[in-house]
Formats: sequence, structure tokens, C-alpha cells
Amino acid sequence: MPLVVLAEIVCWYAVLSLNHIGHAIEESLWALMMLMLSAAFGMAAFATDGRLHLLLVAGFLIYGAGGLAMVVLEFLASRS
Repeated sequence: MPLVVLAEIVCWYAVLSLNHIGHAIEESLWALMMLMLSAAFGMAAFATDGRLHLLLVAGFLIYGAGGLAMVVLEFLASRS
């Protein structure tokens, strides 16, 4: 099952059951997906050049920053 589908199923479980641990799991799945996309963009950037290389490096940085931000924000939220 794709991670997107699993994240949405967990989200709806959390909403319908009022079990908020599901939201934490969902956010972790989204962060994992963003970090996986960052890794894929980074690896693909090594095999290209020109404008596509720049686009892939930008995607690597943006998805990496987003994934790390989600992980850090989840950690900070869980500590409060």
C-alpha cells in the first residue's frame, strides 16, 4: 500500500476514533515520504546536468528541509 494511502487511512482513523496518536503517525508518514523524495531527487541529480540538475537539486533541498522541519516540529510538539 502506498504511504500516501496509509497516511490518509491513519488520519481518518484518528479523526473518527478521536485517538490523536493517529495524527502523530500520519505526520511521521508524511515526513518519511518527504525525506524519501529528497533522497530520490538527490540521487537523480548526480545522473543529470544542466537545468534538470538544478531542478533536482532544488527539489532535494526543498523536500529535505520540509521533511526535517516536520520531524523537528513533531518532536517539539510532543515535548510540550
